[in-house]
Amino acid sequence: MVRRLALVALVALAALAALVGCGSGAGAPVDGAVGGDAGVIDAPGSDAMAGDAAVLSFGLTDELSHPPPADGPHPYSPPGDWLPGQAGFPALGDSYVDPVFGAPVTRITDVHPNASASQIYVRNGFWNADGSLFMHHLPGCDSELVDTATGAAVRTGVPGCWRASFDPVDPDVLYYPQGSELRSYRVSAGTSSLVKDFGATLGSLGGSVDYIDRTGRYFVLDVGGSVRVWDKLTDTIYAGALGAQMVGTGWIAMSPNAAYLVVPGDFAFTSYAIDHDSKTLDTGGVLFWTLCGDHADVISPSDGKTYLVGFECWDEAAIYRIDVSLPQSGDTAAARQKQRDDNLMLLDLDWSDSGHISCVSGAGPYRDVCYHSVTSGDDSFADPGMWRPYKQEIVMMQVTPPYPVRRLAHHRSRSTGDSYQYQPRASTSWDGRRVGWVSNYGDSGSDYADVYVIHLP
Repeated sequence: MVRRLALVALVALAALAALVGCGSGAGAPVDGAVGGDAGVIDAPGSDAMAGDAAVLSFGLTDELSHPPPADGPHPYSPPGDWLPGQAGFPALGDSYVDPVFGAPVTRITDVHPNASASQIYVRNGFWNADGSLFMHHLPGCDSELVDTATGAAVRTGVPGCWRASFDPVDPDVLYYPQGSELRSYRVSAGTSSLVKDFGATLGSLGGSVDYIDRTGRYFVLDVGGSVRVWDKLTDTIYAGALGAQMVGTGWIAMSPNAAYLVVPGDFAFTSYAIDHDSKTLDTGGVLFWTLCGDHADVISPSDGKTYLVGFECWDEAAIYRIDVSLPQSGDTAAARQKQRDDNLMLLDLDWSDSGHISCVSGAGPYRDVCYHSVTSGDDSFADPGMWRPYKQEIVMMQVTPPYPVRRLAHHRSRSTGDSYQYQPRASTSWDGRRVGWVSNYGDSGSDYADVYVIHLP
Protein backbone atom coordinates (compact mmCIF):
# COMPACT_ATOMS: atom_id res chain seq x y z
CA MET A 1 0.00 0.00 0.00
CA VAL A 2 2.99 2.35 0.39
CA ARG A 3 3.52 2.07 -3.33
CA ARG A 4 -0.14 2.76 -4.07
CA LEU A 5 -0.04 5.98 -2.05
CA ALA A 6 3.15 7.07 -3.82
CA LEU A 7 1.55 6.58 -7.23
CA VAL A 8 -1.56 8.46 -6.18
CA ALA A 9 0.60 11.40 -5.11
CA LEU A 10 2.50 11.36 -8.39
CA VAL A 11 -0.72 11.29 -10.41
CA ALA A 12 -2.05 14.17 -8.31
CA LEU A 13 0.92 16.31 -9.38
CA ALA A 14 0.14 15.51 -13.02
CA ALA A 15 -3.54 16.37 -12.52
CA LEU A 16 -2.61 19.68 -10.91
CA ALA A 17 -0.46 20.54 -13.92
CA ALA A 18 -3.42 19.81 -16.18
CA LEU A 19 -5.67 22.13 -14.19
CA VAL A 20 -3.29 25.07 -14.40
CA GLY A 21 -2.62 24.81 -18.11
CA CYS A 22 -1.21 22.12 -20.32
CA GLY A 23 -0.80 19.16 -17.99
CA SER A 24 -0.49 15.48 -18.72
CA GLY A 25 -4.21 15.09 -18.34
CA ALA A 26 -4.80 17.32 -21.35
CA GLY A 27 -5.32 15.94 -24.79
CA ALA A 28 -7.56 15.48 -27.78
CA PRO A 29 -8.52 13.19 -30.60
CA VAL A 30 -6.01 13.11 -33.40
CA ASP A 31 -5.87 12.04 -37.01
CA GLY A 32 -3.43 11.02 -39.68
CA ALA A 33 -2.96 10.10 -43.30
CA VAL A 34 -3.91 6.54 -44.17
CA GLY A 35 -0.81 4.41 -44.41
CA GLY A 36 0.00 1.41 -46.55
CA ASP A 37 -0.80 -1.18 -43.88
CA ALA A 38 -4.42 -0.67 -42.89
CA GLY A 39 -4.78 -4.08 -41.27
CA VAL A 40 -6.38 -4.28 -37.87
CA ILE A 41 -4.55 -7.17 -36.22
CA ASP A 42 -0.87 -7.53 -37.06
CA ALA A 43 0.38 -11.08 -37.34
CA PRO A 44 3.99 -11.88 -36.41
CA GLY A 45 6.23 -11.07 -39.33
CA SER A 46 9.81 -10.69 -40.47
CA ASP A 47 10.40 -7.79 -38.07
CA ALA A 48 9.46 -9.90 -35.04
CA MET A 49 12.81 -9.24 -33.38
CA ALA A 50 11.46 -5.79 -32.71
CA GLY A 51 13.54 -3.93 -30.17
CA ASP A 52 16.16 -6.67 -29.75
CA ALA A 53 18.52 -4.86 -27.39
CA ALA A 54 21.42 -7.01 -28.61
CA VAL A 55 21.68 -4.89 -31.77
CA LEU A 56 22.58 -1.77 -29.78
CA SER A 57 26.16 -0.75 -29.16
CA PHE A 58 25.29 0.92 -25.85
CA GLY A 59 23.41 0.09 -22.68
CA LEU A 60 23.79 -2.58 -20.01
CA THR A 61 21.63 -5.66 -19.47
CA ASP A 62 22.78 -6.77 -16.01
CA GLU A 63 20.90 -6.28 -12.73
CA LEU A 64 23.71 -4.68 -10.75
CA SER A 65 23.77 -1.29 -9.08
CA HIS A 66 25.42 1.33 -11.32
CA PRO A 67 25.58 4.72 -9.58
CA PRO A 68 26.43 7.79 -11.66
CA PRO A 69 30.01 9.05 -11.29
CA ALA A 70 30.98 11.40 -8.47
CA ASP A 71 33.79 12.94 -10.50
CA GLY A 72 35.15 13.12 -14.05
CA PRO A 73 33.70 15.21 -16.89
CA HIS A 74 30.04 14.38 -16.03
CA PRO A 75 29.75 14.14 -12.23
CA TYR A 76 26.36 13.65 -10.59
CA SER A 77 25.30 17.14 -9.61
CA PRO A 78 24.91 18.33 -6.98
CA PRO A 79 27.30 17.75 -5.23
CA GLY A 80 29.13 18.03 -8.57
CA ASP A 81 29.10 21.25 -10.59
CA TRP A 82 28.09 19.80 -14.01
CA LEU A 83 24.90 21.84 -14.20
CA PRO A 84 22.87 23.70 -16.86
CA GLY A 85 24.36 27.12 -17.50
CA GLN A 86 27.81 26.07 -16.28
CA ALA A 87 30.93 25.66 -18.43
CA GLY A 88 31.15 22.22 -20.00
CA PHE A 89 27.43 21.46 -19.81
CA PRO A 90 25.82 20.61 -23.19
CA ALA A 91 24.32 23.60 -24.99
CA LEU A 92 21.30 23.35 -27.29
CA GLY A 93 21.95 20.61 -29.86
CA ASP A 94 25.06 19.33 -28.09
CA SER A 95 25.47 15.72 -26.97
CA TYR A 96 27.38 13.74 -24.40
CA VAL A 97 27.83 10.02 -23.82
CA ASP A 98 26.31 8.69 -20.63
CA PRO A 99 29.41 7.72 -18.60
CA VAL A 100 27.79 4.60 -17.11
CA PHE A 101 25.55 3.13 -19.82
CA GLY A 102 27.12 4.59 -22.95
CA ALA A 103 24.05 6.05 -24.67
CA PRO A 104 24.50 9.30 -26.61
CA VAL A 105 22.26 11.97 -25.05
CA THR A 106 21.31 15.15 -26.98
CA ARG A 107 19.84 18.32 -25.50
CA ILE A 108 17.05 19.60 -27.78
CA THR A 109 15.56 22.51 -25.78
CA ASP A 110 17.02 25.42 -23.84
CA VAL A 111 14.69 27.21 -21.44
CA HIS A 112 17.31 27.68 -18.71
CA PRO A 113 16.97 29.28 -16.21
CA ASN A 114 13.22 29.64 -16.74
CA ALA A 115 10.45 27.28 -15.65
CA SER A 116 9.55 24.51 -18.06
CA ALA A 117 6.15 24.36 -19.74
CA SER A 118 6.91 21.10 -21.54
CA GLN A 119 4.08 18.60 -21.58
CA ILE A 120 6.20 15.71 -22.83
CA TYR A 121 4.42 12.49 -21.93
CA VAL A 122 4.13 8.87 -23.02
CA ARG A 123 2.17 9.68 -26.20
CA ASN A 124 3.98 8.91 -29.48
CA GLY A 125 2.11 11.79 -31.12
CA PHE A 126 4.54 14.34 -29.68
CA TRP A 127 6.95 13.08 -32.40
CA ASN A 128 6.44 13.15 -36.14
CA ALA A 129 6.36 9.92 -38.13
CA ASP A 130 10.10 9.66 -38.77
CA GLY A 131 11.18 11.08 -35.40
CA SER A 132 12.88 14.10 -36.92
CA LEU A 133 10.61 16.61 -35.14
CA PHE A 134 9.38 16.95 -31.57
CA MET A 135 6.55 19.16 -30.31
CA HIS A 136 7.85 21.39 -27.51
CA HIS A 137 5.30 23.28 -25.42
CA LEU A 138 5.94 26.82 -24.27
CA PRO A 139 4.15 29.01 -21.68
CA GLY A 140 0.58 29.93 -22.54
CA CYS A 141 0.05 26.74 -24.55
CA ASP A 142 2.22 28.01 -27.39
CA SER A 143 4.12 25.26 -29.21
CA GLU A 144 7.17 24.97 -31.41
CA LEU A 145 8.47 22.09 -33.50
CA VAL A 146 12.13 21.35 -32.86
CA ASP A 147 14.63 19.35 -34.88
CA THR A 148 15.50 16.30 -32.76
CA ALA A 149 19.10 16.30 -34.02
CA THR A 150 19.92 19.98 -33.42
CA GLY A 151 17.20 21.46 -31.24
CA ALA A 152 16.58 24.17 -33.83
CA ALA A 153 13.00 25.47 -34.00
CA VAL A 154 11.59 24.45 -37.39
CA ARG A 155 8.16 26.03 -36.79
CA THR A 156 6.88 28.35 -34.06
CA GLY A 157 3.32 29.35 -33.20
CA VAL A 158 2.08 25.84 -34.02
CA PRO A 159 -1.67 25.41 -33.36
CA GLY A 160 -3.30 22.94 -31.03
CA CYS A 161 -0.93 23.09 -28.05
CA TRP A 162 -1.17 19.89 -25.98
CA ARG A 163 -4.24 18.75 -27.93
CA ALA A 164 -2.28 18.38 -31.17
CA SER A 165 -0.69 15.13 -32.33
CA PHE A 166 1.54 14.15 -35.22
CA ASP A 167 0.36 11.63 -37.78
CA PRO A 168 1.99 8.17 -37.43
CA VAL A 169 2.63 7.82 -41.18
CA ASP A 170 3.13 11.25 -42.78
CA PRO A 171 5.98 13.17 -41.05
CA ASP A 172 4.69 16.48 -42.44
CA VAL A 173 1.22 16.33 -40.83
CA LEU A 174 0.01 17.40 -37.41
CA TYR A 175 -3.64 17.16 -36.30
CA TYR A 176 -5.55 19.21 -33.75
CA PRO A 177 -9.17 19.87 -32.71
CA GLN A 178 -10.71 23.29 -32.90
CA GLY A 179 -14.27 23.46 -31.67
CA SER A 180 -16.19 20.85 -33.64
CA GLU A 181 -13.51 20.62 -36.33
CA LEU A 182 -10.59 18.26 -36.72
CA ARG A 183 -7.90 20.19 -38.58
CA SER A 184 -4.53 19.31 -40.09
CA TYR A 185 -1.38 21.41 -40.02
CA ARG A 186 1.23 20.86 -42.73
CA VAL A 187 4.69 21.55 -41.33
CA SER A 188 6.42 22.28 -44.64
CA ALA A 189 3.89 24.98 -45.59
CA GLY A 190 2.95 26.20 -42.13
CA THR A 191 -0.74 26.10 -43.09
CA SER A 192 -3.88 24.46 -41.70
CA SER A 193 -6.90 22.91 -43.37
CA LEU A 194 -10.17 21.25 -42.38
CA VAL A 195 -10.25 17.44 -42.12
CA LYS A 196 -13.82 17.03 -40.89
CA ASP A 197 -16.46 18.99 -39.01
CA PHE A 198 -18.09 16.56 -36.56
CA GLY A 199 -20.93 18.94 -35.71
CA ALA A 200 -20.23 18.84 -31.95
CA THR A 201 -17.34 19.96 -29.80
CA LEU A 202 -14.34 17.64 -29.79
CA GLY A 203 -13.46 17.13 -26.15
CA SER A 204 -10.35 15.93 -24.33
CA LEU A 205 -9.52 12.24 -23.96
CA GLY A 206 -6.76 12.79 -21.44
CA GLY A 207 -3.73 13.40 -23.63
CA SER A 208 -1.48 10.87 -21.89
CA VAL A 209 -1.57 8.24 -24.61
CA ASP A 210 -2.39 7.92 -28.32
CA TYR A 211 -5.80 8.24 -29.93
CA ILE A 212 -4.86 6.94 -33.35
CA ASP A 213 -3.80 3.50 -34.55
CA ARG A 214 -0.44 2.83 -36.15
CA THR A 215 -1.80 3.06 -39.72
CA GLY A 216 -3.40 6.48 -39.33
CA ARG A 217 -6.81 5.12 -40.26
CA TYR A 218 -8.71 4.60 -36.98
CA PHE A 219 -9.29 7.17 -34.22
CA VAL A 220 -11.05 7.50 -30.91
CA LEU A 221 -12.80 10.86 -30.53
CA ASP A 222 -14.90 12.61 -27.90
CA VAL A 223 -17.70 13.99 -30.06
CA GLY A 224 -19.92 16.19 -27.92
CA GLY A 225 -19.36 14.08 -24.81
CA SER A 226 -19.72 10.74 -26.60
CA VAL A 227 -16.56 8.65 -27.11
CA ARG A 228 -16.65 7.13 -30.59
CA VAL A 229 -14.44 5.16 -32.98
CA TRP A 230 -13.99 6.83 -36.37
CA ASP A 231 -12.69 5.25 -39.59
CA LYS A 232 -11.04 8.06 -41.54
CA LEU A 233 -10.74 6.05 -44.76
CA THR A 234 -14.49 5.48 -45.10
CA ASP A 235 -15.57 8.43 -42.91
CA THR A 236 -17.58 6.07 -40.69
CA ILE A 237 -18.42 6.63 -37.04
CA TYR A 238 -18.87 3.20 -35.49
CA ALA A 239 -21.95 2.13 -33.55
CA GLY A 240 -21.47 2.02 -29.79
CA ALA A 241 -20.31 4.85 -27.53
CA LEU A 242 -18.66 5.39 -24.16
CA GLY A 243 -19.34 8.35 -21.91
CA ALA A 244 -16.63 11.00 -21.93
CA GLN A 245 -16.92 11.22 -18.14
CA MET A 246 -15.01 7.91 -18.05
CA VAL A 247 -11.83 9.88 -18.74
CA GLY A 248 -11.87 11.55 -15.31
CA THR A 249 -8.27 12.51 -14.60
CA GLY A 250 -7.01 9.61 -16.73
CA TRP A 251 -7.22 8.82 -20.43
CA ILE A 252 -8.77 6.74 -23.21
CA ALA A 253 -6.42 5.04 -25.68
CA MET A 254 -6.70 3.46 -29.11
CA SER A 255 -4.55 0.32 -29.25
CA PRO A 256 -1.87 0.49 -31.98
CA ASN A 257 -3.55 -2.38 -33.89
CA ALA A 258 -6.99 -0.70 -33.59
CA ALA A 259 -8.43 -3.77 -31.86
CA TYR A 260 -9.33 -2.12 -28.53
CA LEU A 261 -10.04 1.02 -26.62
CA VAL A 262 -8.36 0.92 -23.21
CA VAL A 263 -9.67 2.97 -20.27
CA PRO A 264 -8.15 3.23 -16.77
CA GLY A 265 -10.27 3.94 -13.73
CA ASP A 266 -9.36 4.06 -10.06
CA PHE A 267 -7.06 1.01 -10.07
CA ALA A 268 -9.31 -0.64 -12.66
CA PHE A 269 -8.38 -1.00 -16.34
CA THR A 270 -11.05 -1.97 -18.86
CA SER A 271 -10.73 -2.86 -22.55
CA TYR A 272 -13.46 -2.43 -25.16
CA ALA A 273 -13.16 -4.52 -28.33
CA ILE A 274 -13.59 -2.93 -31.76
CA ASP A 275 -15.29 -5.00 -34.48
CA HIS A 276 -14.28 -3.60 -37.86
CA ASP A 277 -16.50 -6.01 -39.80
CA SER A 278 -19.68 -4.82 -38.11
CA LYS A 279 -18.21 -1.34 -37.46
CA THR A 280 -19.13 -1.56 -33.81
CA LEU A 281 -17.53 -0.75 -30.47
CA ASP A 282 -18.39 -3.27 -27.73
CA THR A 283 -19.49 -1.10 -24.82
CA GLY A 284 -19.66 -3.97 -22.31
CA GLY A 285 -15.92 -4.04 -21.69
CA VAL A 286 -13.49 -6.45 -20.02
CA LEU A 287 -11.99 -5.57 -16.63
CA PHE A 288 -8.40 -6.82 -16.98
CA TRP A 289 -6.18 -5.19 -14.28
CA THR A 290 -6.83 -3.75 -10.83
CA LEU A 291 -3.35 -3.59 -9.31
CA CYS A 292 -2.28 0.01 -9.95
CA GLY A 293 -3.14 3.36 -11.53
CA ASP A 294 -2.94 4.94 -14.95
CA HIS A 295 0.82 5.45 -15.38
CA ALA A 296 0.88 2.92 -18.20
CA ASP A 297 0.78 2.56 -21.98
CA VAL A 298 -0.67 0.21 -24.59
CA ILE A 299 1.35 -1.84 -27.10
CA SER A 300 0.42 -4.22 -29.94
CA PRO A 301 3.70 -6.07 -30.60
CA SER A 302 4.73 -8.67 -33.16
CA ASP A 303 3.00 -11.59 -31.39
CA GLY A 304 -0.41 -10.31 -32.54
CA LYS A 305 -1.65 -9.50 -29.02
CA THR A 306 -2.42 -6.23 -27.26
CA TYR A 307 -0.97 -5.48 -23.84
CA LEU A 308 -1.03 -2.80 -21.22
CA VAL A 309 2.45 -2.25 -19.79
CA GLY A 310 1.97 -0.83 -16.33
CA PHE A 311 2.67 -1.08 -12.64
CA GLU A 312 1.78 -3.64 -10.00
CA CYS A 313 1.78 -1.55 -6.83
CA TRP A 314 -0.43 -3.54 -4.43
CA ASP A 315 1.90 -6.34 -3.40
CA GLU A 316 4.99 -5.74 -5.54
CA ALA A 317 6.99 -2.82 -6.87
CA ALA A 318 7.12 -3.99 -10.46
CA ILE A 319 6.16 -3.42 -14.09
CA TYR A 320 4.00 -6.04 -15.82
CA ARG A 321 2.99 -6.91 -19.35
CA ILE A 322 -0.80 -7.30 -19.04
CA ASP A 323 -3.07 -8.98 -21.59
CA VAL A 324 -6.04 -6.65 -22.16
CA SER A 325 -8.27 -9.50 -23.32
CA LEU A 326 -8.13 -11.60 -20.12
CA PRO A 327 -11.03 -10.96 -17.71
CA GLN A 328 -10.11 -10.39 -14.08
CA SER A 329 -12.13 -9.61 -10.98
CA GLY A 330 -11.65 -7.69 -7.76
CA ASP A 331 -8.67 -7.04 -5.54
CA THR A 332 -8.81 -9.86 -2.99
CA ALA A 333 -5.51 -11.63 -2.34
CA ALA A 334 -6.56 -14.52 -4.60
CA ALA A 335 -7.74 -12.20 -7.38
CA ARG A 336 -4.50 -10.22 -7.23
CA GLN A 337 -2.43 -13.39 -7.42
CA LYS A 338 -4.42 -14.58 -10.44
CA GLN A 339 -3.70 -11.32 -12.25
CA ARG A 340 0.02 -11.74 -11.65
CA ASP A 341 -0.07 -15.39 -12.68
CA ASP A 342 -1.96 -14.62 -15.89
CA ASN A 343 0.51 -11.94 -16.92
CA LEU A 344 4.27 -11.34 -16.99
CA MET A 345 6.62 -9.28 -14.83
CA LEU A 346 9.02 -7.28 -17.01
CA LEU A 347 10.92 -5.30 -14.37
CA ASP A 348 11.30 -5.65 -10.59
CA LEU A 349 11.71 -2.24 -8.96
CA ASP A 350 11.97 -0.69 -5.50
CA TRP A 351 9.08 0.70 -3.46
CA SER A 352 10.67 4.16 -3.79
CA ASP A 353 10.37 4.00 -7.59
CA SER A 354 7.51 5.16 -9.79
CA GLY A 355 7.61 6.75 -13.23
CA HIS A 356 6.20 6.81 -16.75
CA ILE A 357 6.07 4.12 -19.44
CA SER A 358 5.99 4.87 -23.16
CA CYS A 359 5.52 2.08 -25.70
CA VAL A 360 6.20 1.94 -29.43
CA SER A 361 3.07 2.01 -31.59
CA GLY A 362 4.57 1.79 -35.08
CA ALA A 363 6.00 -1.10 -37.05
CA GLY A 364 9.70 -1.78 -37.53
CA PRO A 365 12.59 -3.14 -35.48
CA TYR A 366 11.49 -1.58 -32.17
CA ARG A 367 7.80 -2.46 -32.30
CA ASP A 368 8.05 -4.78 -29.26
CA VAL A 369 9.66 -2.16 -27.01
CA CYS A 370 8.53 0.08 -24.17
CA TYR A 371 10.65 2.67 -22.37
CA HIS A 372 10.44 3.53 -18.69
CA SER A 373 11.81 6.58 -16.88
CA VAL A 374 12.36 5.31 -13.35
CA THR A 375 11.41 8.14 -11.00
CA SER A 376 13.05 7.52 -7.64
CA GLY A 377 11.67 9.42 -4.68
CA ASP A 378 14.77 8.95 -2.53
CA ASP A 379 17.08 11.15 -4.64
CA SER A 380 16.93 14.85 -3.82
CA PHE A 381 19.04 17.91 -4.62
CA ALA A 382 20.52 17.62 -1.15
CA ASP A 383 20.98 13.85 -0.90
CA PRO A 384 21.09 11.20 -3.66
CA GLY A 385 20.44 8.44 -1.13
CA MET A 386 21.62 4.85 -1.42
CA TRP A 387 22.04 3.57 -4.96
CA ARG A 388 20.41 0.41 -6.39
CA PRO A 389 19.68 -1.18 -9.77
CA TYR A 390 17.46 0.95 -12.10
CA LYS A 391 17.40 3.99 -9.82
CA GLN A 392 16.82 7.20 -11.86
CA GLU A 393 17.39 5.39 -15.17
CA ILE A 394 15.96 5.38 -18.68
CA VAL A 395 15.23 1.71 -19.35
CA MET A 396 14.22 -0.20 -22.50
CA MET A 397 11.96 -3.24 -21.96
CA GLN A 398 11.04 -5.78 -24.63
CA VAL A 399 7.59 -7.35 -24.19
CA THR A 400 8.28 -10.48 -26.28
CA PRO A 401 10.79 -13.32 -25.72
CA PRO A 402 13.53 -13.28 -24.61
CA TYR A 403 12.31 -10.16 -22.71
CA PRO A 404 15.61 -8.26 -22.55
CA VAL A 405 15.84 -5.16 -20.36
CA ARG A 406 18.46 -2.65 -21.47
CA ARG A 407 19.55 0.25 -19.27
CA LEU A 408 20.34 3.30 -21.41
CA ALA A 409 21.12 6.34 -19.24
CA HIS A 410 20.62 8.13 -15.94
CA HIS A 411 18.01 10.82 -16.54
CA ARG A 412 19.55 12.99 -13.76
CA SER A 413 16.36 14.77 -12.75
CA ARG A 414 16.46 15.33 -9.00
CA SER A 415 13.83 15.93 -6.28
CA THR A 416 11.18 14.64 -8.66
CA GLY A 417 8.46 14.76 -6.01
CA ASP A 418 8.79 18.55 -5.67
CA SER A 419 7.41 19.49 -9.08
CA TYR A 420 5.55 17.94 -12.00
CA GLN A 421 8.15 19.51 -14.29
CA TYR A 422 10.92 17.60 -12.50
CA GLN A 423 9.33 14.24 -13.41
CA PRO A 424 11.26 12.86 -16.42
CA ARG A 425 8.13 11.49 -18.20
CA ALA A 426 9.71 9.28 -20.88
CA SER A 427 8.22 9.56 -24.36
CA THR A 428 9.13 7.55 -27.44
CA SER A 429 8.55 8.26 -31.10
CA TRP A 430 6.14 6.22 -33.23
CA ASP A 431 8.95 3.96 -34.47
CA GLY A 432 10.83 3.78 -31.15
CA ARG A 433 14.06 5.22 -32.55
CA ARG A 434 13.83 8.25 -30.29
CA VAL A 435 13.25 8.30 -26.55
CA GLY A 436 13.09 11.65 -24.80
CA TRP A 437 12.51 12.98 -21.30
CA VAL A 438 12.72 16.19 -19.28
CA SER A 439 15.33 16.74 -16.61
CA ASN A 440 16.53 19.51 -14.34
CA TYR A 441 20.01 17.89 -14.31
CA GLY A 442 20.37 18.91 -10.68
CA ASP A 443 19.41 22.58 -11.16
CA SER A 444 17.03 23.50 -8.35
CA GLY A 445 15.60 26.56 -10.07
CA SER A 446 11.82 26.61 -9.67
CA ASP A 447 10.22 24.21 -12.16
CA TYR A 448 13.24 24.33 -14.50
CA ALA A 449 13.74 21.38 -16.89
CA ASP A 450 14.83 20.80 -20.50
CA VAL A 451 14.19 18.00 -22.99
CA TYR A 452 16.88 15.41 -23.82
CA VAL A 453 16.80 12.65 -26.43
CA ILE A 454 18.56 9.35 -27.13
CA HIS A 455 18.72 8.50 -30.84
CA LEU A 456 18.65 4.75 -31.53
CA PRO A 457 19.89 3.26 -34.81
